[in-house]
Amino acid sequence: MSAYITVYGFDQITREYLGPARAYADPKQPDRYALPANCREDAPPAAPERYAARATSTGWEVVEDHRGETWYQPDTREAVKISELGPVPEGLVAELPPPSLEDVRKTKLVAILSSADAVGQVIYEGYSRLEQDSWPEQRADALALLADPDAPAPLIRAMALARGISETELRDKVLANVERARTISAAIMGQQQARETLAKAALTLAGLEAIPDTPESYIIPEV
Repeated sequence: MSAYITVYGFDQITREYLGPARAYADPKQPDRYALPANCREDAPPAAPERYAARATSTGWEVVEDHRGETWYQPDTREAVKISELGPVPEGLVAELPPPSLEDVRKTKLVAILSSADAVGQVIYEGYSRLEQDSWPEQRADALALLADPDAPAPLIRAMALARGISETELRDKVLANVERARTISAAIMGQQQARETLAKAALTLAGLEAIPDTPESYIIPEV
């Protein structure tokens, strides 16, 4: 009886064949070998590419091995990375067909809206959330003071006092900011809507792809 025999190990969880090992003679039963855990005495079958040998309760089987591959959900176009032994889950496809014109159109319209929102944030740069929330009241007070210098305008009067400037000066600053926001908003919305019109009318993928849809592509007036 030789000192050891070759046995074949497999992973405890996936039961995938890992490689050969040695089983040595059992000191308590010299005529037997002590089989290591997760090992079989029979050799696994050869597994071709993209297949792996896996231990069963009675022997070995050869199963598909797509681990590490990326497949796709055709309806959502979501990428799915395969992480387990076995066939690819039903319904997945190896390659997505080119997106339809309508799919690209939907994506383009979302990108146009998102980019308009992003570039529109320039209006709020340098202002606290507290200030932004008060803008409607500031505007109302400023317009009231413009129409009647003796109008109540409690917010502007309190702000002017705290800042140490005249109510008239603060009124004019508020109205200038209102005009700045209006001018920038009008420019952004005009460009956004023009792009939406082009996207909705486009008849080809090339035509859709040519429509700008990034924040950097907007022209913001200097005011």
